[in-house]
Amino acid sequence: MTEITDSKHDLVADDEESYMPSDRRTPLMYDADYITERLEGSITRFSQISSENQKKYKQYKRTEIVIAGTIPFAIMLSAVEFVEAVAVLRIALLLYSAVGGALLAFMSNVMKISEYYDRWKNFRAKSEVLKREHFLYITQMPPYHDVDAFPQLVDRVEEILDELDKEEEKDKK
Repeated sequence: MTEITDSKHDLVADDEESYMPSDRRTPLMYDADYITERLEGSITRFSQISSENQKKYKQYKRTEIVIAGTIPFAIMLSAVEFVEAVAVLRIALLLYSAVGGALLAFMSNVMKISEYYDRWKNFRAKSEVLKREHFLYITQMPPYHDVDAFPQLVDRVEEILDELDKEEEKDKK
């Protein structure tokens, strides 16, 4: 049996992979540690991922709007007599219209593949669910109104995170 010690806890191991607390009354992680490292860390990570996807989604959409809005204008200008007299300008406007249309099709497909909108909304929702659990816990509202509420918090948060991990795996396939 191997004994491992650190500054906070004593652990006893039968083998390299299975560690158990030597005294079950001494938790391996305290409320504040769990909340800071796991719960708040997950909330922060999900919020960052959500914000990144929101930013990318909005950048693509703004670009799409500008291109889609200027193509009809470019086609209309290319038909004006003055522009017809300047062949290079007319060709440039028609070329812009063609390239803009192709770019719109490309961007539309990139957005579908990348799923920026869905990822933005899903990660925001995940973050909000975890925030709710956090606030219920710190305000001692049901189901966290009991004296031993910390294990309930851990169970619920880990269940939520496990569920989210399964959704991510399913989405990757």
